[in-house]
Amino acid sequence: MLAKTPLFHRFLPELDPRLAWVALAELPTPVQRVRCVGDAQLWIKRDDKTSSEYGGNKTRKLEFSLGEALQQKRTHVVTLGALGTHHGLATSIFAKKLGLACSIILFDQPPSPHVLQNLLLMHGNGAELIYCRTLLKAVIHYFALQRLRRSSSYFLFGGGSNASGTLGYVNAAFELKQQIDEGQLPAPDQIFCAFGSGGTLAGLALGVQLAGLRSRVVGVRIAPAQWGPIPLATPRHVLSLANKAYQLLVRSGARLPDVPLEPPTVIDDFLGAGYGHPSAAGREAADILRESDGIELDETYTAKTFAAVLAAARERSQPDRVLLYWHTLNSVDLESRARQIDPLSLPRPFDRFFRHP
Repeated sequence: MLAKTPLFHRFLPELDPRLAWVALAELPTPVQRVRCVGDAQLWIKRDDKTSSEYGGNKTRKLEFSLGEALQQKRTHVVTLGALGTHHGLATSIFAKKLGLACSIILFDQPPSPHVLQNLLLMHGNGAELIYCRTLLKAVIHYFALQRLRRSSSYFLFGGGSNASGTLGYVNAAFELKQQIDEGQLPAPDQIFCAFGSGGTLAGLALGVQLAGLRSRVVGVRIAPAQWGPIPLATPRHVLSLANKAYQLLVRSGARLPDVPLEPPTVIDDFLGAGYGHPSAAGREAADILRESDGIELDETYTAKTFAAVLAAARERSQPDRVLLYWHTLNSVDLESRARQIDPLSLPRPFDRFFRHP
């Protein structure tokens, strides 16, 4: 069910009701016990079910960032990501729903069937696709060329991870707190999520503190910390996002406790060959969760994250811990939608990914 206001308004009554937000997500998402491990208690937060149009973690972020775009009376959203960006696809879907034009600046990643399906769907949702090949060129295009062309547009960085988008997962932490209070699951000792652009990790890290939970939030790296000279997935960046989200709440009237914001715990051991490249541990984790609970993982984000969760669950030194895996992949079946789109209608050079010799 679509909410009328973000849940954290109930816990932060002084918060200005005019804080930028638009209802997109069907909340709360369920929690369930995972059956595939023995000693540790392992739970999953099913954010694959945030929306019947397109699930996953991006929907929560877009409630606040696209809400901000509408509040600022923008009519065009510009963002960026890899060829199969989940964020880009979610943005194209919900921008179209809200009557906003959308441009997506894209750079290369290994072109798996899932990546190509997302690319096709972004095109099918009417997004303008701009190919820059490398991340460096995409960032230059985003920060310079597009801003010269479209200075009045709303610019949303990759992954939807700006201060407004981060509030989506501050709000999610209060949702988890409510589910714990209702007895739906025990309070977790650790909460694991994928660490890419950092907004989900930053929002949860801040949110659990504001909600009074003692859980330790752990990010599992799925992107390199640096891409050439460009810092990407760094704990310092996550800390900066959390601080910006905190200050945004304060400016909006919230009376917040002083919380000790510190760089989050990050696990670096499951990235494998790099962003978008499958890993053996990820494949094993995906097979295990599919067979035990019927939940699908993707090779870029969630399989690597769940591999780290399994490794933690198998540690025998602390068998009584309660672990929560925050599942951030969309589970809405989009294959039939993709089949209705002619791949050769894609603009050049994207059509080359669908041409066979």
